[in-house]
Amino acid sequence: MKNNEQQAAEVREQFAEADAISRLEGYAPDAFEEAQKERIATGEIDTEEFIRVMIEHVVGSAPAAP
Repeated sequence: MKNNEQQAAEVREQFAEADAISRLEGYAPDAFEEAQKERIATGEIDTEEFIRVMIEHVVGSAPAAP
């Protein structure tokens, strides 16, 4: 379900606040994560899909075990 512009703005603001806290802890989201968060903001995907996509991204970019 697509979000209207006000809903999208609210979600973006919530992500901005969460990202600020994360940056204080030394974590900065990469471009892929930012793109997925925008997909949530617009309503293209939901939280469950975001989690699935992020897990696949992290696992896919992890170095192979020796």
